[in-house]
Amino acid sequence: MASLESQLTPEQIALRNLTQALEAMQIEMRQLAQHNLDLNARNHDLEDRLTRTPPIQTPSVLEGHMTALVEELRAHRLVPAPAATNPTTTVPIVVSKSERHPDPAAFDGNPKDLDRFTSQLYNKLRMNADRYPLEDQRVGYAFGRLEGNAAIAMEGFWTQGSCSILTVTDFVAHLERLYGNPNKVEHAANEWLNLRQGNKEFTHFLAEFERLAALATINDDLQKRRQLGLAIGDKLRFRMVTLDTVPADYVGFRDKCTQIESRLAEANTLSTISKASQAHGVSSSRLATTSYRTTSTVSPAAPYVIAQTTRSNSTAYAPRLPTATPATVQM
Repeated sequence: MASLESQLTPEQIALRNLTQALEAMQIEMRQLAQHNLDLNARNHDLEDRLTRTPPIQTPSVLEGHMTALVEELRAHRLVPAPAATNPTTTVPIVVSKSERHPDPAAFDGNPKDLDRFTSQLYNKLRMNADRYPLEDQRVGYAFGRLEGNAAIAMEGFWTQGSCSILTVTDFVAHLERLYGNPNKVEHAANEWLNLRQGNKEFTHFLAEFERLAALATINDDLQKRRQLGLAIGDKLRFRMVTLDTVPADYVGFRDKCTQIESRLAEANTLSTISKASQAHGVSSSRLATTSYRTTSTVSPAAPYVIAQTTRSNSTAYAPRLPTATPATVQM
């Protein structure tokens, strides 16, 4: 044995020692595992009387020793390194973006078009906020919607690829200073006070009424209610007078006007259809009659409508009934 021991190289001796240590540790781990099973069995018997607790786990100290032992063997190249595994294929995550909102028409410096442009610009950036998450992207988009004189006037804010305007709010403020009406609020208030419905449809008139009120920063409902009562057309005002109670608040009065205007429009439609029917000699109802041959003349006292039938050489005569007049609209 001594001669055999002397023939071993230092690496072989180290391998033998490590192997023996590994076998001893495996035996100890099996003993601990059996001991753990015994403890779990006892714990199962007592769990009905004691508070439930997780089963006792095997200490991880031996696992640490095992890992260190394997690493030492690898250092002496006595244990092959684990085979390289293929890297996990990364699946790109596709994040869906909001549906692209229409771009506002380019602004060329026309002062009358400024309000339209700024409102559409803000709406675009709000609807597609995920497409322009950074403020400099939003500012760059806003500059891209300028053309003509407006683009020339604003290009001075760009120097060497950087912009001195940092927010869209500042961008709009510069446009307001260049092309905005400094008396916009006063002008809107005057237009609002002089606005009248006339022959316009109430919905179109109401849209202009509320637009001017917003521009003039008029938020008093009592003032808006009083002014709307003065601005509506004569037909609508006459219908309002016939009501038992007229809403005193702005929203109720506005909605009542919309309701009455809708009924008036329906009555006008029925009247137009009735007049068209009379012009073409169409009665409100038809009487089915039997076709027959005749050479008699039509009596003036009982006028008839002559209509060709599907039978050959036959003429059907049906008395013309009085046309029904449209019913009066009840408010």
